[in-house]
Amino acid sequence: MIFMSRFEHVNGRPVEEQVEAWAQKFFFDTMQLLNAFFAQLEDAADTCERLAAVPFDDMVREELEGEDEESVAIATAVVRELFAQELEFIKAYAE
Repeated sequence: MIFMSRFEHVNGRPVEEQVEAWAQKFFFDTMQLLNAFFAQLEDAADTCERLAAVPFDDMVREELEGEDEESVAIATAVVRELFAQELEFIKAYAE
């Protein structure tokens, strides 16, 4: 089976902007799905606790199976950053 990367590569390195755009879309699509469940919770602290249990890193690795490690690392870093921002937002809302 032939593997085709999702991302263009220049000089053997992935185009970072493409990986970042993919990671942002992945995160926000996932959060949209999860928000349907978390909207039922009344306690923001409970929401943060449950959200923290979501294995975003593993999900990114699974979605990018077959991609080079640099692409996976970039995507994981972007998702972690967005996740941290989301948690801060929820915690601020709870205060």
